[in-house]
Amino acid sequence: MINGLLYKNQVVKPEDQVETGHTIQGAVPGRSYDQYCVIARALDVIGERWTLLVVRELLIGPKRYTDLLDGLPGIATNLLSTRLKAMESAGLIRRRRLPPPAASTVYELTELGRGLEPVMESLARWGMHLFDAPPGPDEYLQPGWFLVGLRLTFNAEAARGVRETYEFRIDDEVFHTVIDDGHMEMHPGYAEHPDLVVTTDPRTFIEIGFGFLDAAQALGEGRTMIEGDPAAAQRALEIFGSPTRPAPPGAAPAEPTPRRARSAPARTRTTARRRPADLR
Repeated sequence: MINGLLYKNQVVKPEDQVETGHTIQGAVPGRSYDQYCVIARALDVIGERWTLLVVRELLIGPKRYTDLLDGLPGIATNLLSTRLKAMESAGLIRRRRLPPPAASTVYELTELGRGLEPVMESLARWGMHLFDAPPGPDEYLQPGWFLVGLRLTFNAEAARGVRETYEFRIDDEVFHTVIDDGHMEMHPGYAEHPDLVVTTDPRTFIEIGFGFLDAAQALGEGRTMIEGDPAAAQRALEIFGSPTRPAPPGAAPAEPTPRRARSAPARTRTTARRRPADLR
C-alpha cells in the first residue's frame, strides 16, 4: 500500500531504459525513483514487495531459508532468493553458518538492518487503526508476525526497577523477554531461569496484542495460563497491558480505559521444560 502510494504519479523506468552507471546498491534494477531524496533513496532499497516482511521475520532472530519460506506464505522461492540477495547487497542482512550440530546457514539482520526496528514499530502502530475486528476464523496468521505488537504494549515506566525474564509459549513458538530497569530485549527460544511462563494460543495472543482483549480478562477466562511468582505476574500485567488502540485519522481520540489489574494464580511446575530443538 505504502509502496503504491509513493509510486503514484512517478515514472518508473523499465530496466532497459535505466541510465547506465546509475545504480543504487540493494535496489532492484530498473525500480529506482531517481530522486535525490532520503525517503526515495530508502524506498529504493526497502520499498519492494516482501522486503519489510523479511525484516519482520528476522527481527526476532536469525532464520534459515526454509524458515523464511514458512513465515512468508505466498512468496515464490525465486522471488525470496532475489530479495535476500538484494538485501544482502544493501548491507541489511548477512548469512552466517551455524556450528555443529546445527551446521546450517541462517540469515540475520546487520546493524544497518536492525536500525529498521523503530521504523517497523512505528509502521505497526500506524497500521493498528486499519484493523477494526479480531482475526476471522479463516484468516491466516502466525504469532511471530505480531511480536512487534508486544513492543507496542510495553510500558517502560511500569518496568522501571524491574529485572525479570518472562517466557512466552504460543503453541509451538517460544520466545522470552528480558526486562531490565525500564528496558526490554526480546530473544527466541526458552529462557534459562524465567520468573514467569505465559502459555496461550495464537488467537488470544494476537487479540491481546491488538487491544481487542485485556490480558487480565484472558487470564480470568482461562485463555491464558501462567506459571511463576504471582507478584511477577502482577508486574507483567502492568508492563504488558493491552495497548491503547489509535483512532483513525481525523477521529477524536477515545477516552483512555483504566488498566485492570488482577492477581494471577501461580502453578508449580512438576516436569522439566522442553528445550528448543537445534536448527538443522
